[in-house]
Amino acid sequence: MLTSYPGALGQVISILAFNAATHAYPGDISGVFSIEVAQHLDRSVCILCSDEGVGMPDHVRGRVFDPFFTTRREKGNAGLGLHIAFNVVASTLGGRIELDSEVQQGTRIAIEIPLIGPSKPAELELTAAN
Repeated sequence: MLTSYPGALGQVISILAFNAATHAYPGDISGVFSIEVAQHLDRSVCILCSDEGVGMPDHVRGRVFDPFFTTRREKGNAGLGLHIAFNVVASTLGGRIELDSEVQQGTRIAIEIPLIGPSKPAELELTAAN
């Protein structure tokens, strides 16, 4: 049983799936985006999202969570997707996100969130304090 924020978790998964469709399989290449879920001890759930796409070189992999970083600005991308996913996982869901990717080896993004999410998302606490 997971007591958390389903909308926020859905947003993160949607961002990751969209990123895979856009970046892992460019052009007419098709592929697989998979999600595996496992409970880690009695405190958290691990969600592994992976693709078998083109992967990322070092200079991209090191910046994917940075705001406004994109490799496809010429296509109109703003570079906020993975930055938003990172912040939602860290603040709203109270978890952590890690990325592993190699060129031509696909990408794996591991999300670990507590089974019982924070009582109030961090951004709501900031709003309430102001």
